[in-house]
Amino acid sequence: VVDGIMTVGDFVLVNTKFRRIMNELDNESNNKAIDSLINFETVKYFSNEHHEVSRYGNAIQGYTKAAIKSQNSMMLLNVGQAFIIALGVGGVMLLAGKEVVDGIMTVGDFVLVNTYLLQLY
Repeated sequence: VVDGIMTVGDFVLVNTKFRRIMNELDNESNNKAIDSLINFETVKYFSNEHHEVSRYGNAIQGYTKAAIKSQNSMMLLNVGQAFIIALGVGGVMLLAGKEVVDGIMTVGDFVLVNTYLLQLY
């Protein structure tokens, strides 16, 4: 249980790091675009359009890579959480099914347990 909590915590920290990098790169690309637009006369005067497009393109590529890393880490976190929930629900349903077979619970009780679990998750 503690290992599971630590693993989820690690995923959250990694995703936070990726999200922070992604936001910084997004700000950088926006700043470059705004800077180029504000100083468009200077860029035109020195014929630096290609350089500005290249700077902006590199910033967007960095942002895209960071966004993909962030999305992948969130996907892994969600898959892990879904797996843990599925194991828990499956375990409870197996226990409830055993109780029905043993005659301790009725089929209605089994349906009740199933309904509660569906409402929770």
